[in-house]
Amino acid sequence: MRVRAPLFLVLSCSLAACADVPRPTAPERDDPVLLEVEVVAPVMNEILIAGRTSPVHVRAREAGGRVHGVGFVARAAGGGATTAVDSALAEVGPLADTTIAFQLRLPPTLPNGIQVDIYGFALGPTGQSTFSAPRHVRAYVCPPGAAWC
Repeated sequence: MRVRAPLFLVLSCSLAACADVPRPTAPERDDPVLLEVEVVAPVMNEILIAGRTSPVHVRAREAGGRVHGVGFVARAAGGGATTAVDSALAEVGPLADTTIAFQLRLPPTLPNGIQVDIYGFALGPTGQSTFSAPRHVRAYVCPPGAAWC
C-alpha cells in the first residue's frame, strides 16, 4: 500500500501540471510589412551575350526583419509581347536585409540586340510581395569566330 500512494500522488501531480498548459504561438505583429527590393547587378543597359550566364544580384530589405524570399524574373520584350527568359527564387530568413546572387542564363535563340527586362522581387511572411523597377539590358548573339566575344 505504501508504494501505491506516492506513485498515485506523482501521477496525479504530473497530469494536473500538463493538463492546461497553453502552447506557445508565434508573436503577432500589427505593423505593416514594408518590403523593398532592387536589382543591384547587372547595371542598366549592360550588354549580355546570349547563350551564356550572367550574374544577377538582388537586394531585399524590410525593417522588421520579415524578408522570406528573394528572386528575379527576366523577360524579353519584342513585337508587343513579353516572353519569360529565366527566373529564380531563394527562400531565406526571416531577414531584415539580404543580397542574393543568381545566375541568369540567356538562351542562344534570342534575337540579336533584344532588350531584356530584369525584375527583382521580395516575399514577405504571409504572401506579401513586391517587385523592383525593371533593369534593362541588351542581349547580343555572338557570331562564330567573333573576336569581341
